[in-house]
Amino acid sequence: MIFGLFKEDGTFDQNRLLVSNEANPIEWENKIFEFYNSIGNNLYI
Repeated sequence: MIFGLFKEDGTFDQNRLLVSNEANPIEWENKIFEFYNSIGNNLYI
């Protein structure tokens, strides 16, 4: 699974990709989302 990130201006950043080899990549992505959401950073789906 590849989790792509965006720049602050909303454009896709090809240099900010997180790659997982986990058995359950959706759970891995949700953990990342919940972590950053819990510390108050603005995340949008």
